[in-house]
Order: sequence, then C-alpha cells, then structure tokens
Amino acid sequence: MIPPVTDPIWAEVITSQRPVPRSQVGLNMLVSNLRADYRRDPGSLSQLVARLHEFVSKYGTYYRAELDELLKSESHA
Repeated sequence: MIPPVTDPIWAEVITSQRPVPRSQVGLNMLVSNLRADYRRDPGSLSQLVARLHEFVSKYGTYYRAELDELLKSESHA
C-alpha cells in the first residue's frame, strides 16, 4: 500500500533524508529532478511531494521492489 501524500516519507525522499534504491532509471531521474528543484526553491516542498506521490500512485506497480525497500526502512517514532 502506498502511504498517503501527507506521510513524511515523501518529504524525506525529496530532502535526501531517505535514500532511494537505484535500480530503476525512471524513478531515480524523477527523484533527482525533484531534489534539484527543492535545492533551488525549498518553499516548493509540498508541490514536489505531490508530484512524487502522483508518480508513485500512477506507476507504483512498476517500482514495487523499490517501494517495498523504501517503505521497509520507514520508521515512525
């Protein structure tokens, strides 16, 4: 199951606090671009999170192994 857009995991990916598995080029290109956009404009984080969540919601089945690895390392205090 894909976490909701409000889950902090998405912001953690964009702010580089959470590593992303490197086996899928499309996902890695998107994350790299979102991280670059964030560095240029940190105030755009919510928009970038929405873009990442939309992509994963639409194409998540293609990236199931990467998402499982990403979510496995998730920890909520």
